Amino acid sequence: MPLLPAWKLSTAFSLTFSYTSLKSSYKLLVINIIHLKLSFCLYTNSIWRCKLIMTTAERLKDLRERYQLSQHDVAKILKVSPALISSYERNERMPSPAKLISLADLYHTTTDYLLCRNRTTEELSLSVEGLSQKQIKLLRELVDTMKK
Repeated sequence: MPLLPAWKLSTAFSLTFSYTSLKSSYKLLVINIIHLKLSFCLYTNSIWRCKLIMTTAERLKDLRERYQLSQHDVAKILKVSPALISSYERNERMPSPAKLISLADLYHTTTDYLLCRNRTTEELSLSVEGLSQKQIKLLRELVDTMKK
């Protein structure tokens, strides 16, 4: 019997979902581990793009910190105000296409990454820490079932 997803949209653009199964073998899995959070990026034309963990704003801040730059440093390089960089990182404004390209070049990444259009291996990994081997096996079976 197929798994039935029950979706519930929460206020912070995250989607909390759990799976109820008609198969008893999945009930333990549902009870113990299925409460995953997904974040979403909102793109142009009101299209939702699913991504895990980080928004564009969070990615910009993370990359800036990885390069050990201050907002003032980035602003100076891009020839904008530090307040504008801050607004990008607080998700109050989106960089223009030209600024987005400059930011991608600065951080040696792609605009697709900054716009949450691709997912890194790290972001796609689900933590299985603390789960038994049986639960990990059930989780893999659940994912395989969802792919079909």
